[in-house]
Amino acid sequence: MSIQHNAASFKKLPGVFAFSKSIILSDALMHSIDADGNQTPVYVVRNGIIGTQNLAPDTAKPYGQVSNLKITESAKLSPNAKGFAVSFSLKMTPLALALHSCSGTDASAVRKSVEGFIERATVSDGAMDVCLRYARNIANGKWLWRNRNIANHITIEVSTGEGELVANFDAKHIPMHKFDQYSKGEYAIANLLMDNLSGKSYNGLKVVATVNTGIDGNIEVFPSQNYVENKPQGYAKSLYKVNPQRVNRDEIGSVLLGEAAIRDQKISNALRSFDTWYSDFNEIGVALPVEANGASLEFASFFRKSKNGSFFDSLKNLNNLDENSDEGKFVIACMMRGGVFGESDAKEKEKEKAKAKREADNDGIDGE
Repeated sequence: MSIQHNAASFKKLPGVFAFSKSIILSDALMHSIDADGNQTPVYVVRNGIIGTQNLAPDTAKPYGQVSNLKITESAKLSPNAKGFAVSFSLKMTPLALALHSCSGTDASAVRKSVEGFIERATVSDGAMDVCLRYARNIANGKWLWRNRNIANHITIEVSTGEGELVANFDAKHIPMHKFDQYSKGEYAIANLLMDNLSGKSYNGLKVVATVNTGIDGNIEVFPSQNYVENKPQGYAKSLYKVNPQRVNRDEIGSVLLGEAAIRDQKISNALRSFDTWYSDFNEIGVALPVEANGASLEFASFFRKSKNGSFFDSLKNLNNLDENSDEGKFVIACMMRGGVFGESDAKEKEKEKAKAKREADNDGIDGE
């Protein structure tokens, strides 16, 4: 299907309008590696510590107690560790299945424009560029987050679900914010992801990072951190864990809570951090996570506000949008990310938003 030049655009999106995320991810599990190559899970441990107060003094009450008593959680390698491994699995679902719900104002015409764009995009160079950017962020280990910073050397191995090696990379030598001059390994990964998007293949990939920090022993590593509402006084942080252990609250000392992991949403955020198409990129120089309004927690700012490259604006003009343009690539990436994007009058908005949320529950719409 070709672009409908000068075709109608839309003043407003339907009130119920959502895309299912196309990238399916597991959590990334963390394991210590000993001198013989044996692997054991990294555990999250709860313990109490005595620190010091280091807050800026209040003028009314300049200094309080020196000590800072707190309960915290940490994750450390085994005492005999020579390094550690972090692994996760992923696959893409066909882009043709991305549109999840569309009802309300101009819904039929909007649905037709979305389906036409997706049909063009599925086999486009634009979609291939998006897949290459995913491949780069797999290869450079951006998804390791803080664990990448403590590494001397990282080897990343990518294989098919059947165990066939696709590529391996020296992650620390692959750029984090540049997306060009791709290697054969990155092309191999991108081609497999394109096969997923087009529906030619449903096979997934397994990604394993082997990390050497340059020192041995039980050093601290960094799984995801949980948000805890209304934290008890003295409670410092909660870490994400899988296979949680039953905790005896009366037990004194360190307590094993479960196996350390990086949450799938955090992996997804890192893998889609390749938006270099926003207008301020040449000034900022940082590839942002693909977000509808260019939201960045790092900069506490929106880089794609309305009339400045917002996904919402692009959705209204899909009939005229070139899927191989920078804007077209951004739209493809946003559709793959998934989310709820409806617009409605104020009095209808809450009801329609609630309906979209109900439909999205347990169906992978959030795309965080």
